[in-house]
Amino acid sequence: MNPGLDKEKVYALVEKLTLEVLQELEPSSIDLSAGMIAPLFAEVLRGQIVAVNNNEHAGGWGGADLLVYTVVPLISQGLANGEGVVTLERADVRGVVRQTHSHRARNRLDDLTSTVNIILKRHAQCQSGP
Repeated sequence: MNPGLDKEKVYALVEKLTLEVLQELEPSSIDLSAGMIAPLFAEVLRGQIVAVNNNEHAGGWGGADLLVYTVVPLISQGLANGEGVVTLERADVRGVVRQTHSHRARNRLDDLTSTVNIILKRHAQCQSGP
């Protein structure tokens, strides 16, 4: 993450876009997942991606295979360090899914790739105006 960026603003944007993706893909997990975004984002800032089975991170919620583990790093990556939005290729998404060890994300790889890119594109269009 670019050290010159306002981390609070970036976090607010990551949180907003993550919740939009989860609303599309996993609406029943929104309540549980919302509380996990901040600790997962903190790990992304440290250059780490939390694996689903790692109970030492993200408040000890590692037992639940939720898409939020994969969505937070993807949205962070897609925002391209505040210098514009990047379209994530399927291989990029697959790489993050492998790091998170999420079976749920692996099984929904195409939906995940498509939805993250749609949300990022929508954000980019809002930023550029009408």
